[in-house]
Amino acid sequence: MEALIRHATYVVTVTITATIIAVAVGVLVRRRPVAREVALGTTSVFITIPSLALFTLFIPVLGLGFAPSFVALLLYALLPIMRNTVTGLNSVCLLYTSDAADDLLCVDLGGRRILKKKN
Repeated sequence: MEALIRHATYVVTVTITATIIAVAVGVLVRRRPVAREVALGTTSVFITIPSLALFTLFIPVLGLGFAPSFVALLLYALLPIMRNTVTGLNSVCLLYTSDAADDLLCVDLGGRRILKKKN
């Protein structure tokens, strides 16, 4: 039971940390095409590295225990969260200005998207 609690703690900690980092970076780079491609390309590289190779790299530097698994899982979690953040932010107005939701209006105000009801 103790191992299950420790595992769940690892997963929750990594998920929260990856979400904070990836959403922040995704929001910062969504309007800058070059920065967006660099951020998504970098995180894409992380996901292509096999986990055994990551542990081989991290164990001599970080030792055994929580740290190497935390860093490896964090690197793997960044791409899906960041990619979905950028995609979601870029397409939210497209969704709400369609004919299916004609009572909603999306206005672009200096980089901020505001959704409001039409009168």
